[in-house]
Amino acid sequence: MLPPLLMERLGVHSAPGTTHPAHLEGMAVPVCTIDPDGLPHPAMLSYTELAADDTRSMRAAVYGESTTARHLRQQGRIALLFVDPEGTYYVKATVTGPDTPHPTARGVAVFPLAVVAVLADAVDTSREPAAVITSGIRFRRTAPGTTP
Repeated sequence: MLPPLLMERLGVHSAPGTTHPAHLEGMAVPVCTIDPDGLPHPAMLSYTELAADDTRSMRAAVYGESTTARHLRQQGRIALLFVDPEGTYYVKATVTGPDTPHPTARGVAVFPLAVVAVLADAVDTSREPAAVITSGIRFRRTAPGTTP
């Protein structure tokens, strides 16, 4: 089940493509799908491309012709990594049905996902000194034709 922190960020009030709180703007969510050879394929999404319908189901919006979309259609599995100072979670999910076109973003497919497992990453201070996550992966958008 998705923990309260992720439900707050991805909950029913949000849908792929909607605006999220300012502190989530520019936060990347690394994901891994499985390629036809059984190897992991990394990619990155943002919070604006994810939504939770309840604690056991999510939706992910990805470019419909991307490698990630192809893997989701073929293998039907994804792992999402939510990493930031407030909490680190690894969400394992499976595709539960056919993808559908995004209602407002041309070329984007929305995949329904069932949450299979959620792992919380916490430091075992008996084995190592406390390590604190100071930030997740961040990005910024630039205007087309400009250099970052």
